Amino acid sequence: MELKKLTVGMATYDDYDGVFFTVQALKAYHLLELKCDWEIIIIDNNPESAHGKEVKNFATNWARVKYVPFTAKKSTSTRNEIFKHATGEYVL
Repeated sequence: MELKKLTVGMATYDDYDGVFFTVQALKAYHLLELKCDWEIIIIDNNPESAHGKEVKNFATNWARVKYVPFTAKKSTSTRNEIFKHATGEYVL
């Protein structure tokens, strides 16, 4: 596993638009300026929904970011999965 310097993660539940525009903004205006290795992780708390399927398609085929479906429980604690899957020295 390749270690990164920075991991930016987000947890989502049926919010394709939020994921799309956040990832695009991060890549366009923030992360590309960094001179270090970075990664984006998306934790999808409803991967079987229409939004979830579109988020997976966007993450894996277009944005090329790490996509993690998570259905073990539905709550705000889902964001803790970001830390479990992060390979960055620093995690946001």
